[in-house]
Amino acid sequence: MSKTLRMLMIGAHPDDCDILAGGLALKYIRAGHNVKFISMASGSRGHHELSPVKTAARRLGETEAVTALTGIEYEV
Repeated sequence: MSKTLRMLMIGAHPDDCDILAGGLALKYIRAGHNVKFISMASGSRGHHELSPVKTAARRLGETEAVTALTGIEYEV
């Protein structure tokens, strides 16, 4: 019997875990394990044209799309 792993990946910004460990996370999700990404910042400062509020909302929407597509739990 194999044990289900619970993996936690922490990034500074909302897309850090996706970019740096997304492929690895998907491998573990597909093998039946649980993966959670945590972002320490809202990502509100990452766009030169959008306001911080709109940028943070956009980043949150992106994390929700990652969750819906992959099953990776996300916390911002």
